[in-house]
Amino acid sequence: MRIGEIVEKIERTRRQLNEMGGKQCLVDAEVIRISQQLDDLIIIYQRLLSQREK
Repeated sequence: MRIGEIVEKIERTRRQLNEMGGKQCLVDAEVIRISQQLDDLIIIYQRLLSQREK
């Protein structure tokens, strides 16, 4: 997966999380799932950047 693709997915997921967080309780299962998905994408992004620097 390319860095540009990950950045787009991160931004889409971040917007989705912000929208959901404003409408639902922050401990709602769906909000937590999206938050964890965003965390996973950020980890992938960081790994890709680390590989690129090597």
